[in-house]
Amino acid sequence: MTNVTRVKKVFFHFGNVVSGSLEGRLGEKFPVFSDLLEGEVDAESRRATERNHTSTHLLHWALREVLGRHCEQSGSLVEPNRLRFDFTHFRQVTPEQLSHIERLVNERIVQDHELRAYTDSLENARKSGVIALFGEKYEDTVRIVDIGGFSKELCGGCHISRTGEIGSLVITGEEAIAAGIRRLTAYTGLGALSYCRENLDFLSDASNLLGEKPERLVTRLETILDENKQLRNELEAVKRQALAEEASDAKPEDIGGVPALVVDLGEAEPSQLRGVMDTLKNRVPGGLMLLAARSKGKVTLLVYVDEPLIKRGFKAGELIRPVAKAVGGGGGGRPNMAQAGGSRPEKLQEAFDVFRKHVEQQAAGS
Repeated sequence: MTNVTRVKKVFFHFGNVVSGSLEGRLGEKFPVFSDLLEGEVDAESRRATERNHTSTHLLHWALREVLGRHCEQSGSLVEPNRLRFDFTHFRQVTPEQLSHIERLVNERIVQDHELRAYTDSLENARKSGVIALFGEKYEDTVRIVDIGGFSKELCGGCHISRTGEIGSLVITGEEAIAAGIRRLTAYTGLGALSYCRENLDFLSDASNLLGEKPERLVTRLETILDENKQLRNELEAVKRQALAEEASDAKPEDIGGVPALVVDLGEAEPSQLRGVMDTLKNRVPGGLMLLAARSKGKVTLLVYVDEPLIKRGFKAGELIRPVAKAVGGGGGGRPNMAQAGGSRPEKLQEAFDVFRKHVEQQAAGS
């Protein structure tokens, strides 16, 4: 069997004939077969699915206990190996709340509550506070699944007979799937055990790699991250200094009476340009600077304009635009500093000429 669908009160089973043939005729809408077929349920798969289905009821109850009565089911998926439960809530569920929800469910599991399924009128069910799915259409007589008296929902699906059969539940994820709708994913039974075992193995491997006990891993990782951050900062400072020393050979030039530095730093990270600029700007007092660097097939530009030139009408953002256009990009910034990028580093020398031309024109008009 590949699928089952319901049309009014009739269930249609779909499947493929893998051997033999079926005798029948074509009716008005569907084939009509004269052969009798015998269906058989995969008991192991069914029991696993029942455990997950009952667990969605327990999750629904626990969510309302921890987050509030506004939490309502907005969809679910129950399979033999996992479950998914969607619910209404308008903010992320905190780790502490998830832990509380998970513990409440597992407490009800180990208490081994009995499940009772019975039918009643829809009117009586609503009066007694039984939970119904919003927007679902129900008949006058409904089926109620009562778990230990604390969880009562209208439900027509298959369930286990006692909560203890679930074994355990572990929540594996929580996320937003739409505005005001959150989703929980979880494992139960042996699936929960396998999930925990796998994560304990990961924890053990990490502990062995770092030579630390599992309970000290977080402290050790925080130390490593702090050390790496310090080393990165030191390396960045060394790179900036090396670039600045390499650029120190560049001679300031006079462009229309304006002292300027135009420097190609070669291969360098964009983040390093500002440090080099801070190192070199005292070499062009009352002037300006254009720095360029290549990285991963792209070019980054940085223009600096000193305060006296800003008062004359020079603006870094306006100067950098035509330069960036020359290398196939764009950018902008403040009057004293602007950054841009481009995808054609081979056009960098042409861009330098564009910069000199615009500075000269600006100088002549100021």
